[in-house]
Order: sequence, then structure tokens, then C-alpha cells
Amino acid sequence: MGRSLSLRLLLSYLLVTLLVLATVDVLSLTYLERTALSERRAALSEQATVVAGASRQYMLKGHDYLEYIAQDMGRLAGTRVIILDARGVVLRDSFYDPSLLNTSLAARPEVGAALEGAYATRLERVDGAGRTLYAAAPIPDDRGRALGAVLVATSVEPLLAELAPVRRVLLTVSLAALLVAAGAGWWLARSLTRPVAALTAAIRAVEAGDLTSRVAVDSQDELGRLAEAFNRMADRLSRLEASRQAFVADAAHELRTPLAGLKALVEPLLSGAVPPGPEQEAFLREIGREVDRLAELAADLLTLSELEAGRPLAPGESDLVVLLGSVRARLTPLAQARAVSIHLDAPAALPAVVDPLKLERAFYNLVHNAIAHSPAGEAVTLSAARQGDWMSVTVADRGPGIPPEELGRIFDRFYRRERSRSRERGGAGLGLSIAREIVEAHGGRIRVESVVGEGTRVVVEIPEGPGTGAAARTGQAGAVTAAGTDGPEAAGDTP
Repeated sequence: MGRSLSLRLLLSYLLVTLLVLATVDVLSLTYLERTALSERRAALSEQATVVAGASRQYMLKGHDYLEYIAQDMGRLAGTRVIILDARGVVLRDSFYDPSLLNTSLAARPEVGAALEGAYATRLERVDGAGRTLYAAAPIPDDRGRALGAVLVATSVEPLLAELAPVRRVLLTVSLAALLVAAGAGWWLARSLTRPVAALTAAIRAVEAGDLTSRVAVDSQDELGRLAEAFNRMADRLSRLEASRQAFVADAAHELRTPLAGLKALVEPLLSGAVPPGPEQEAFLREIGREVDRLAELAADLLTLSELEAGRPLAPGESDLVVLLGSVRARLTPLAQARAVSIHLDAPAALPAVVDPLKLERAFYNLVHNAIAHSPAGEAVTLSAARQGDWMSVTVADRGPGIPPEELGRIFDRFYRRERSRSRERGGAGLGLSIAREIVEAHGGRIRVESVVGEGTRVVVEIPEGPGTGAAARTGQAGAVTAAGTDGPEAAGDTP
């Protein structure tokens, strides 16, 4: 492909150069021919005028001396001189053509014009002589009437033949220029296609699975910008591949733990080592919990997959206060078991156009995470308010807080600060990831504020409806606000 493009560029460059050179040559030769003919035309007209002046007195006194005038003037100028009377009849011819004597030439345009008192020239192709130039001048009497006319003729083929060396020079210069253009075109084609060939090789490498392949950026033109775009794409693919591999590894690790637990619980039952009774029932309950954990993990992974695939929301008129009240009711038993209270601080209603099921899921994950990291006797506070065209929801706890260096990772999938404690709490580290995806799918934004030892606030901001409000007018992403979870498990667990 690179060679084909190089050849096409070279041929195109040569074709354009050839057309330019041909045009220049044709215009130059045409100009030279026209200039030479113009000069010859002026000289011939001047000769016809001189002959007419010399012939005037003899047209009045007699015609005998006209023969000498025609011969002498024609021989001196190397032309044919014909003297005609007032009717256009040939009186004398320097070439002594018997067939022409006493013949009328008044029908010739230049002769007719001269008999009318005007000067005229004409270029005509004559058999045996080639292109021949004619110039006619009137022979006036004292009152300005034409006593006759003089017709002077000469072949211009010798004159045009003198331009042959000029043609050869132009041809030689054009061929030399074409050779130079071929060399320059080859260099230009190679310089243009070299980056394309390098980009093609890099694309093939990426296609073969080598995501480390990059293209050198040697310019800031279109090819340079194309190379930069490819490198950015390759970087993104590398990050996505690394994320995919990490995701697969983390998912496999998370699945391995409950599966190993199930195997450890099932084997004693199958072997009969656990007799029927309370102990067997405890084993079965534990198996049920492990199955629930697997089902929860599978549901979380499916939810993340749907959100990342861009599956459209199902928005409708909803009340954020109602959604928060539902989340509070669902998580009250968990909070009571941990001796944590849940406070709701919100106006009577906050209507918004959202997907209620998904947004409630996001709030559930945030509150669940806050409860899981709140010490006994503390409270988790849910607050909601309208801020212009935006709705703001905050989840705050009095937990241990999140170190600043970990705030940027709490929304990563499977991220947990204390894996052993998180697993005891049932968390796989997907809750906050899911919450963020849901909020961003609504055009919203989510942020975390935390102070170690004092607690964490998670703020979700969301526009009144997808694509409406301030987000639509400013071009910024809309936001839903959900607050606070301790960052440790920032990937709070889902219901």
C-alpha cells in the first residue's frame, strides 16, 4: 500500500509538472511566433508604403518605370512586389509570372482594402510556399483617391524556422526540469508515505496484540496530528486492556473466595462427617450466605457491565426525598444491628426526572457503605437540597475517614483499604463504582470529602432531569449528589 501511494504521488507530481512545463513551452513559443510575425508584418507594411510612394508619380506619367521599381524593391527586401491599377489589375510583378499579369486581384481582402485607401495585411497558407504574409498599401493621388495599390508578399517559413533553436532549448530545459521534478517528487512521496507506512506497521502491531506500539511524531501537520491521535488511542487501549485484565483478575479472586468456602462447607456434608441436626443446619445456613454473596457479586458485575455499555436510563418523574426515605427504611435493620442511627434532613419534596430504580441503588450503596464504616453509637446523616437547577444529596458519617492519598481510588472497582474486614462485612468493593456509574449516567457528578479520624461526606449532584437545567446550558456534566462513605471500602457494597 505504501509503494502504491508513493507511486501515485510521484505520478501525480510528474503529471502536474509536465502540464505546467508544456503550458509554459506552448505559451512561450506562441508569444515568440506572434512577436516575430508582428515585427515582420510591420516591416512588410512599411515596404508596401515605400513602394507605393515611389510608384505614385509613375502611375500618373506612365507605367514603364514601374517594372524597375518592383524588381529593385523586391530584390532589396527579398519579397515579391506586385503593383496594381485602380481596378486591382496587375500591372507589374517582380516575379514575372505571365499568368498573373493583367489579372484582377481586387477580390483579395487586403487588396480591396488598399483600393479603398486603407492599409491591410493578411497571413495565408500557400501551396509550395507555406505560410505567406501579404501587406497592401494604396497609391494615392493628390486628392487622396487610390490610383492603384501595392501588394508585397513574403513567406514567413524561414522566419519561423529561425525559432527552431529556441524550441530545442525549451525542450531541453523542460526535460531537465522534468528530471529534477521526478527526483523531487520521489523524495516528497517518500517523505509523505514514510509516516503512513510507520503508522500502518503500528496499527498492524496493535491488531496483533502489541499495545506498546507507538508512532514517532516528527511534524505538526496533518500526518503529525494523525500520529498523535493514534498514540493517544493506543494509550487508551493499553489502559483499557490493563483495566480489563485487572478486572478479570479481581473478579476471579472475588469469586474464588466464596467458591472455596462453599467447597469447604459442602465436602463435610457430602462425606457424612456432619450428622443431621443443629450443626448441619448451621452448615446449610453458611452455604446460603455464600450463595447470596456469589449472587450479589454476579448482580454487581452485571450492573457494571450494563452501565459501561451505555444502556439507556428509564427516566421518570420522581421525588429524591422519597427515594432517600426508601433507602433509609431498607437499611434501618442493618444500622440497628450495628448500633448506628440514620438521620434524614431534607425538604418535604425534591421532584426530579431520574431513573428511580438505578438512583435508589446508588443511594443504597452509599448509605450501606457509610453504615459499614461507622462506629457503634454514631449516626449516618442523609441531607438533600435544591441548588438552582441542581439537586444535591449528601451522605455523611463519623467513621475513621479516608487518607488523602487514597481518595482518588475509592471509586475503583474491587478497591478496598482493609480487605479482610471488608469481606467480613460482605463487600466486594463494587458499591461505589456502581454508584458513580449511575450518577454519571444521569449527567451528574459525585465527589468525596474526608478527614481522617473525623468522618467522610459523599456529595452527589444531579440536574433536574437528564440533559436539562444548568448542565444543558453550560455544557457541563449534570450531577446527582450522594454522599458519604468512608473511603476505605469506597467501593461500598450493594444490596
